Parts: sequence; structure tokens; C-alpha cells
Amino acid sequence: MHPCLAVDEILRLLARILAASKANTTAVALACCCKTFEEPMLDELWRTQDRLTPLLKCFPRYVWMEEGRTFVSSPMALIFPAPSSLIFEKSFKRIPTKEEWAHSRKYAGRMRKLEVDFSEDPVTPNVALVLQLRTVNDPWLPNLETLECREVTEAFSPFIPLFLSPKTTEIDIGFDEAAPTVVVASMIARLPTLCPGLEHITLHYLPRESVIAEAVSEMLFACNRDAVQTFRVDSPLTEEARKVFFRLPGLSRMWAVIQGPRSLPMVALPNLTEIGIQYDFNLDWLEGFRGATLEKLHSVSFRTESIDIGDFLRAFERVLSASVRNTLSEFRFYTSRAWNPKYSSPFRSPS
Repeated sequence: MHPCLAVDEILRLLARILAASKANTTAVALACCCKTFEEPMLDELWRTQDRLTPLLKCFPRYVWMEEGRTFVSSPMALIFPAPSSLIFEKSFKRIPTKEEWAHSRKYAGRMRKLEVDFSEDPVTPNVALVLQLRTVNDPWLPNLETLECREVTEAFSPFIPLFLSPKTTEIDIGFDEAAPTVVVASMIARLPTLCPGLEHITLHYLPRESVIAEAVSEMLFACNRDAVQTFRVDSPLTEEARKVFFRLPGLSRMWAVIQGPRSLPMVALPNLTEIGIQYDFNLDWLEGFRGATLEKLHSVSFRTESIDIGDFLRAFERVLSASVRNTLSEFRFYTSRAWNPKYSSPFRSPS
């Protein structure tokens, strides 16, 4: 073997190149035929997964019991999409042994990013419950850094913590509209404990309930505020939390929901590059941005269903144009209301 292949950095570079080129068959062959390549190749192959099925298939075949295509109520049911596009249902014959768990965790520990859409990768809550029983003391995905979930259903909402770990720094979760408010609120409030190093927080389609606003606010208070760079949460905040939110020192991307006739504290967000705000009343909240130094801001988005839209563009220019005239490149305003603004752009080139 060439001496270069004894250098771990070179092996991992080759593994990254193969993974990036989608040459998974070659990577698997190398991992299987040569111990030198095994660890680097497996690390890259498992680094990012777009469904849970491959990880669950790491359990031995004899642990599973196939039920066919007819749904069978089982305390441990799992649905696997088959290559033929038929849906086959499987169940654990029994709870996996410690040795079988240890085998599956060899692969689970390699995952750094999980992108799962529960509408396409339907793992039932009963199977998640079994996984949860085995991971009470240790995270199932101990090195996961990024979790992206879509269509989190009512039944699966309680199991989101199953996928998180102390190394998770980025979460992007979209909830089904039927997700139970109390369960979602409880999960949100636990996030800083489960992931103390959170830097990027995105939560979509949250129920507009006071208990959710309280949970989101508590989450913000408990986060490492110096670490937060993205906070895009589809929920209002309490007054106390707004004072914290609009002064996060490292915040770069934000989405805020301003419900009712609210004013904002004076904004101090020197690193802000993207603003998104949804509001439903008057424009008093804009005054919070007056005098703010936003020299890095390049994108703003506003969304409203307010009947009285008013002269938003002029109000925006009066408050913000001086600080962002030279940096702003994107301006979006969304509304389903009839609106015919007389003023076309607050950022005309000087004549």
C-alpha cells in the first residue's frame, strides 16, 4: 500500500470526494475490502441521512417480523418503503438486545446531519417508543449536529427529543397543524437542556397559543444568547423575551411575529443580515428600529394580513433607509389584501 494511504487526512479526503460524487458503491466496496478505508468511508457514508430507514435496518433481520401489506396493530410497528414502491409493515419480534443495540449505534454515532420528512419516511410512534426506552441515558444519535424535520405529526411530536444530542447546534422543525399544543410547548422548552450549544433555531407552523409563546420565550431565556445566530420561530414572544431577542449580540437571521398593537424595545443587532417580520396591526413596532445600526443587513421580508396596511414603504424609509441604503438588496412584502402603493421604492438611486 502506498505510504500516502497511511495518512488519515488523505483517506478522509478521498472518502469526502467519493461521497460528494455519489460513488457510494465504490465507497462501500473500499470499506468492506480494506480495514484502512473502513472508518473514513463509513464516517462519510453515514454523515448525512435523509431518512431513518437505513439506520433502523442496521438491526439484524431476525429482529424484525414482516406483516405484509395489511396494517396490523402492534406494540412495535414500523413501516418500511420497499424499492418496488409497495409499503410493507414490519414489527420488532422483540426488543433488541444490548449487543444488537451496540451494533446499530456503531452507525448511529457517525451521523452528523439528519433530514427526515415523516410523510415520506413514516416511522410509527410505537417504534419510536421502543427506541426511546433504549436511549434513556444516552442519545440515540450522540454526534448529531443538524436536525431537519418536516411534517411532524401529532403522534410523533413527543419523540423529537429522541434525535437530539448535546452536540446538536442546528434545528429546523416544521410541525403538522394538528400537533398538540401542550406537547409541542413542552418539547420547545426542553431544547436548551437537550442541546445547550444551539446556534441556529428554526421552528415552523407553531400553534398560535399563549402556552407556545411562553415556551418559546423560556427557550430563548435558557439558550446561550452569545451563541445564537439564527432565530426564526413562528410564534410571538412575551414582552420580557422581546427585550432579549432584539439585543442578541450574534444574531444574523431572524423571523419575528408581532401580534397586536405592540411596540419594540430599541433594537441593537449589529450582525443582522436577514430580517423577517409578520405583524397584524399598526406600524408602531417599526419605531424600535429607529437609529439602529444595521450595516450588514441585505434582506428584509414582511408579511401581514392587516386591513389597514397604510403607507408602509414611507414608514420603513423614515425609520431604516439611512442605515441600510447601501447594503439592502432584497425587499419583500407579502399580503393577501388589496394594496396599491403610490410609492414604489424606498431605495432609489440618487440622480
